Amino acid sequence: MFLRNKYAKWYFHIIENAKSTGYTEKHHIIPKSLGGYNRKDNIVSLTAKEHFICHLLLCKMTTGESRKKMLAALHCMQQMGEYNSRTYEYFKREWIETISGSNHWLFGKPSPTLGKTFTEEQRKRLAESHKGIPNNQLGLKRSVESRLKMSFAHKGRKQSPETIEKRVSKLRGRKRPDVSVRMTINNPRKRKKINANGIKFFN
Repeated sequence: MFLRNKYAKWYFHIIENAKSTGYTEKHHIIPKSLGGYNRKDNIVSLTAKEHFICHLLLCKMTTGESRKKMLAALHCMQQMGEYNSRTYEYFKREWIETISGSNHWLFGKPSPTLGKTFTEEQRKRLAESHKGIPNNQLGLKRSVESRLKMSFAHKGRKQSPETIEKRVSKLRGRKRPDVSVRMTINNPRKRKKINANGIKFFN
């Protein structure tokens, strides 16, 4: 499971000498994602600094799929410790390579939420969990070209009557877009092909 290198020695030295007082964090000696159990003999209390260093070392003492899992765990710990610039760049590159293209664990597989239906209780919990989080799309101004590109991307998609009714009800009472913009969009004489993908945008 672990490579027999200096990083593994440093890792287990920290584990064996952990005598932390004050604020501590629980750490699984054998990570759960690598088959470790959630038992007392597999859990140690570490300071935040020790905890972060241990996750750095785990990335250095594993290979293959195990290394990918340890990189994912380290990525989740970014807010729990500070990188220096060199360390941040190194592990950021490793993480990006891990989740890019065919390396991604969902590559070639359907989305886990595809076709999934949520109960009313689940919907309420989701809504509550997102309360207070600002919507990064709210008030975002998109160019006409961006709007047209999005429109072409969604052409041919079928929506259920319920979805259509929801969209219509949200739009009721809203101010309609500028008439001149709508006329320009609908006027083929004012459109111009501006790229090699065959998508038409107007001036």
